[in-house]
Amino acid sequence: MRAIGWGVRMAGRRDEILSAARACFAAHGYAATTIEQIAAESGASNGSIYHHFGSKDGILAALYTDALARYQEEALVVLRAASSAEEGIRGTVVHHLAWVEAHPDETRTLFEHRQTLERTARADAIQEQNRPVMEEIRAWIVRFVEAGEIRDLGPATAAVWLGPAQAVARDWIAGRMRGAPSELADALADAAWRSFRAE
Repeated sequence: MRAIGWGVRMAGRRDEILSAARACFAAHGYAATTIEQIAAESGASNGSIYHHFGSKDGILAALYTDALARYQEEALVVLRAASSAEEGIRGTVVHHLAWVEAHPDETRTLFEHRQTLERTARADAIQEQNRPVMEEIRAWIVRFVEAGEIRDLGPATAAVWLGPAQAVARDWIAGRMRGAPSELADALADAAWRSFRAE
């Protein structure tokens, strides 16, 4: 019981540090934020922060990979539940915009810090996290291409499928659009399906 309680406290401290870091990065920018600011915001000691994450890059990587994992897990649930190519393609577009709307802080982290992390030692780990997800999605596409339900769009697949929804999400996160992303979900899902549908 004592070990379980300690593990819960450690997980709680980790989440508190990440929440504080997210707030500091939003307020001051990643480059200007210091470990001392994160410590003050979270109530954790510098030593505790270094113990959990090793560095400021480690904190950012944890924020990024945690958000990415949650997004990917939920998107794959939608895709796996789809009984047809149309249901899967439409459903993932709708999910994408709903997720962005429900998780603006996590979305902002994914949008704003990808390039930062690509310049760090954490880049390979993120690629490894993405690999099985991309493989599953590709296998899903191939199944329906072979069944004649959709066209294989090759390298354009991601841009056609989620590119327009991603553009809407970026505009919304940046405050450049009125209304909610989900208001455009049906139109963007229709456009994605038309692009994939086999004639």
